[in-house]
Amino acid sequence: MLSKSLQYTYHALRQNGIIPRMPWWWGSWLLFPISSAQLIYAYLLHPDIFPKNYDKFITSRSTTYVNPKPSDFSDAMPWPIGREIVDRIEILASLYYPEFYSSKLHGRDVPPLPDNLKPIQPVLEIAHPAHSKMLCAMLHHEEPSCLVTYTKFIAKEGIDALKFMGIVYTISLILSGKSRPNGGITTILSYAIPEIFKGATFITMAIATSWALFCGFQKILPNKFMPISRFYLNGFIGGMWILVEKPNRRLDIGMYSLRLSIETLWKLLVKKGKVRNIRNGEAIYFSLAMAFIMAIRKNQPKSITSPYIRFALSRLLGE
Repeated sequence: MLSKSLQYTYHALRQNGIIPRMPWWWGSWLLFPISSAQLIYAYLLHPDIFPKNYDKFITSRSTTYVNPKPSDFSDAMPWPIGREIVDRIEILASLYYPEFYSSKLHGRDVPPLPDNLKPIQPVLEIAHPAHSKMLCAMLHHEEPSCLVTYTKFIAKEGIDALKFMGIVYTISLILSGKSRPNGGITTILSYAIPEIFKGATFITMAIATSWALFCGFQKILPNKFMPISRFYLNGFIGGMWILVEKPNRRLDIGMYSLRLSIETLWKLLVKKGKVRNIRNGEAIYFSLAMAFIMAIRKNQPKSITSPYIRFALSRLLGE
């Protein structure tokens, strides 16, 4: 509700001319890249405050980079689980992206790993000797080419994303009562298939680009230049794939991610001691959000763009 109140307040301020006319590139599509920048940063550095379902969603669709245990490894052989690999990205960044020395080439001359990198030792031991960076050796140990890994991710996860979006879209059609629109199955398919492909492209490319930029930034940026802050760029650039979606979908996804971003940012500030949790805080900000929405409804009802919210408010007020 807080994010909705912010949205309607913005519309009201635009209509009153308080917010000036923005450049052509300014729009609701920016909500997702900006939110994604903060969310990816939290995903990598502060998993304890990151939404668990979102964490599982990203990690489960990133097996090209977060490699599962090889099938020829026995159960007794150690192998880092998904989160253990993800957590080492921040450690490697804080070490300024160290070089990789393959034990296959250098034998016992390989420098020992610090204790906080020991969990990924099984991955590095079997990594391709052509790797030059430890981060790349950890994320795609079998394939030395970062570009090939990127394309493999798209091919593999793209299929899963199509299946996922197909299920989601079918459920949404059923729930919305539009499973049998006028025109029959041809009309359904002509509308649904492009939407499913757009959604699958957005999910796949946003995640793939965010992962691939770990490798890309190592090649174009000095190791000591923004070693950890560059994670924000991973999320922002990856989030720009929201542009493949329709404008109304960009807004819906952007508002959802904004809510998660605000929640995560607040938890991060609490964790760092910048602010304190407010007793009954959820009730307070819900009340404030409703106050803003009711004030906007009274003075500028057209700023409330959602017909569902307008209908709910009318029912609430008995109109």
